[in-house]
Amino acid sequence: MHIRKLKAEAEQNRKRNIEAINTIVTHVASSLVSASKNPRQVMVFISYIALLATGIYTAREVAKLCRVIIESALGKPKLVRETTRKSSIHQGFDRIVSWFIELMVPSAQHVQEDIFHDVVLSNDLKQRVLSIATSASKVRKNDAPHRHILFFGPPGTGKQK
Repeated sequence: MHIRKLKAEAEQNRKRNIEAINTIVTHVASSLVSASKNPRQVMVFISYIALLATGIYTAREVAKLCRVIIESALGKPKLVRETTRKSSIHQGFDRIVSWFIELMVPSAQHVQEDIFHDVVLSNDLKQRVLSIATSASKVRKNDAPHRHILFFGPPGTGKQK
């Protein structure tokens, strides 16, 4: 009796599955017939699907970009976040101002060279020391942090700002 019950249930499941498959095939066939009669609607449907996919992809990429920007802003120390890059407008303005200042005021490089005239160094090393001295004087003048310079030595040798 149990076997007959299982066979009856299996037969009912088989009939239900066959009906579901027939219904799906009939629906797909009627959709294809309808699509062949209205190709413009098919193109509109395909366009909507493409726009939806593009929107989803764009939203995902924008979310990744926002995450990277937020992580870079919050994940790095302030000194690392600061950059010396400026927009082209700022660079042009800075060039004009520096050109004008060079015309009016003797350059800091010449002043630094006068200070280091009696120091005996190779030309390359002397230029390095002069550039560091120039940048240090500009840093003091503008009250900005030293960048790309590591000061080392025993205490009392003047490493502070």
